[in-house]
This record gives sequence, C-alpha cells and structure tokens, in this order.
Amino acid sequence: MNAQQRRKESRRRHMVLPLGKQVRAEALIGRTVYAYGRVGGNIIIHGRYFDVIGSATVHRHVRNGGPIDLMLTSQDGQKQVISTSMRGLRLVNPSDRAERPWWVETRRKHKAQATGAKP
Repeated sequence: MNAQQRRKESRRRHMVLPLGKQVRAEALIGRTVYAYGRVGGNIIIHGRYFDVIGSATVHRHVRNGGPIDLMLTSQDGQKQVISTSMRGLRLVNPSDRAERPWWVETRRKHKAQATGAKP
C-alpha cells in the first residue's frame, strides 16, 4: 500500500466514524473485544452489561484496515478503552459524519462568490 492509498483509507475511515463521536452501543453486544488497562484481555460484552455502558465514543483509528478503539464510559463515570472491528458500528447521530472534502471546497467557493470575495 503506497502513501496515497494510506491517506485515502485514513480519510475514508474518519468520514465514516469521526474521532470523538458517539457510537451505538447495541452493536457491541455479543462481540469479543480486547480491553486495555485493568482488564487487559479479550472479553465478550454480554447483554446484562449493556445497562452499565453509558456511552461509547470513537477514541482512535488504530491503523489502516485495522481495528478501532472505542472509549466506553459507564453511568458512574468510569472509562474503559476497548478495541474492536468497525463492522456493524454506526453513529448515534448520522449527521455527525465528517463532510466530504469536495463538498466543503464547493461550499466555500459558492460562499466566496456570493459575497464577492476571491475564492
């Protein structure tokens, strides 16, 4: 994979699941994930633990084509980072997806033209 392909893959992953955005935690039920920190190993997230999970946010994209790290925040404020695949993960608010680069550029040019400024 050359540098251009790596950048393209990185942008694609960020547009689908931007860093810091909330993910639907229901998709994690029944998955085997790797938990960092105190737990430090592979665990299976069962439905009975679903009530404890307050929110799941995108923490980092590990590498191109690799897993994704999610930060789980419990209802009492404890944080735990887990690593899992992107398969089946969706954002809580679909409008949180990052905008396409060509759309941002087009909108900027239209705004500049409407105000009379140079693009």
